[in-house]
Amino acid sequence: MIKKLLFLLFVSAYCPGYAQVIQDPVRDLAKPGNIYVKWVVDINHDGINDVLVALKPTPEEIKENEAAAKELFNPDEYVFGVYLGHNGGGYLKVERTYGAGRMQFGIIVDISQCYVGYIEEVKQYGIVTASLRKVHDSDIPEAKHGVIEKQVYCYTVEGDHIKMKNLTPLLIPDEKNAIYDKYLSASKRTKVQLQEVKP
Repeated sequence: MIKKLLFLLFVSAYCPGYAQVIQDPVRDLAKPGNIYVKWVVDINHDGINDVLVALKPTPEEIKENEAAAKELFNPDEYVFGVYLGHNGGGYLKVERTYGAGRMQFGIIVDISQCYVGYIEEVKQYGIVTASLRKVHDSDIPEAKHGVIEKQVYCYTVEGDHIKMKNLTPLLIPDEKNAIYDKYLSASKRTKVQLQEVKP
């Protein structure tokens, strides 16, 4: 998805170091001239607020991404830089692990379908969300090339990094799933309040 790639390239370019204590997450991530959104949330339920920061696309960028991504376009999906609240003050700028221990900065969250709280399957507090993707032969050899699938996954705090874990296999977008309903049905979702900020 074009939007994901652009945002991931952005955070990679402007976030060269990790596990640093930062006083102002917005100033750390922000580039002058852009508008950002901030989400204040306690990911791991430790009583200390964490801050997630993402670039807010312009109306022109939204149209461009919609035209490029077509059925995969989701204006409610953001790539957030993660800053964990530090008990000594400030925030710890962290990266996430996924797959076989690979590391990357930023987490992808659909703010219209996410849950923040205790996740029974991993026995931890965290964020649950879902995303559409187009399956390629290189991803899953037995899957039909080009098919759009949905995945439910979670993010949890593991020491000084964020861990991503799939909670479901790949699903047909409208397929019923107990895990999805458990965390992401309309009555279970967390209402996300983003604050618009400028550097």
